[in-house]
Amino acid sequence: MEAFSLSARQGPTLCILLMQKALSQRVLRHLFGLIDVPSFSAVRIEKILKERGVPIANGKHAQAAVCLVLDSFTSPFDTVAITAAIDLLRMLGLSVEATPVLANGKAAHVRGYLSAFNKICQMTNQRLDDIAETDAVLVCLEPAVTELLQKDYGRLDILSLDQTLHKHIDRIPRAESSEPDPVLFLHCTEKTANPATGQRWQAVFRAAGLSLQIPQSGCCGM
Repeated sequence: MEAFSLSARQGPTLCILLMQKALSQRVLRHLFGLIDVPSFSAVRIEKILKERGVPIANGKHAQAAVCLVLDSFTSPFDTVAITAAIDLLRMLGLSVEATPVLANGKAAHVRGYLSAFNKICQMTNQRLDDIAETDAVLVCLEPAVTELLQKDYGRLDILSLDQTLHKHIDRIPRAESSEPDPVLFLHCTEKTANPATGQRWQAVFRAAGLSLQIPQSGCCGM
């Protein structure tokens, strides 16, 4: 499915139309066991990056302080989260660039297709190695992919967004808000593999003058 999402995101408008068809939903349900599949973002992430002046990292020289690692989960489906991260990092005075959208092999890994995973791992690691030779800090937004890169790829140079924000906590401005306290449901793998994640997020929100609530939850927010 990762290969499909990476290919399908090239034509998001057509994919959105097809995914809304009853026939497509039946095929996904009966052949793949997939229900309520998320919709592709209407605008490709490359177009958004270009409009915002965010360069694609080429690994030849450092162009920015932070390089967002664009993964195959977030990039096709949640460009809003990527855009918000870019705005936030820039608000802290950090210049931002981004990798091309990279495969990570998570789906192959959890299904035990280790040969396929190792092939993807080798290719993606090479791309990240090229960028890591510059001074840019590699930051991944998707918790499951962050854990995969840190633990299974063995990349200790990859930081999560909360780790990055916590490093620059003194730059976080105070927020004016009359809304109820924000609530964060942590990814199940994220909070078990890295228990300090919740504390970092609460410290970041506290620096902004907000009280972050983190409910106890099971796998996938249950």
